[in-house]
Amino acid sequence: MITTVSGTLVDNGSAMRGPPGELLRLLMRCDASAPRRARDALRTVAAIDLVRSDAILVASELVSNAVMHAGCEPGEAIELVVEMRSNAVRLAITDRGCSDKAPTVRGPEYRGPGGLGLRIVETLAHRWGVERRIGTLVWADLSLDPPPEQNGTGLNGPPAQRSQPLGPAPRIGLLAPRGDVLHPSGRTS
Repeated sequence: MITTVSGTLVDNGSAMRGPPGELLRLLMRCDASAPRRARDALRTVAAIDLVRSDAILVASELVSNAVMHAGCEPGEAIELVVEMRSNAVRLAITDRGCSDKAPTVRGPEYRGPGGLGLRIVETLAHRWGVERRIGTLVWADLSLDPPPEQNGTGLNGPPAQRSQPLGPAPRIGLLAPRGDVLHPSGRTS
């Protein structure tokens, strides 16, 4: 688990796909530095290696939304909690929750400034949601399961086939150590 102790991150160790439990709890000032702090903290959590890039992007978007829409006063905090679930990593951001509007995904027809954060979250997360408690909690689950296959092929094309060794690379046209071109006869030019 990683926690903040006087602003310093402490890693007590964790294993990828380990037992369910809290991996990170980070309290941040509700200001423009919060998304960077969340990204920096997530880079240190070993247990999320399979989804690290997505986790960093989703957390950055959710924390940015909290900063922009929570109605925080100077000095107030927001919290990021990262938990290992049985088949997912859950990111949960809690803010003061002063906004009377629930977070909603804007459609592709929206042309105003911003408005893409939750579309990114919706695309990357297996599922996400909002809970109103004391404040607003927005969470996203990033699946640790491999993506489903479609009709026997992977999402990026047919299943990979094992490559066969072809032997040593031909020496035609390779650069020799001094930058000369190596010819088939072994002489340089």
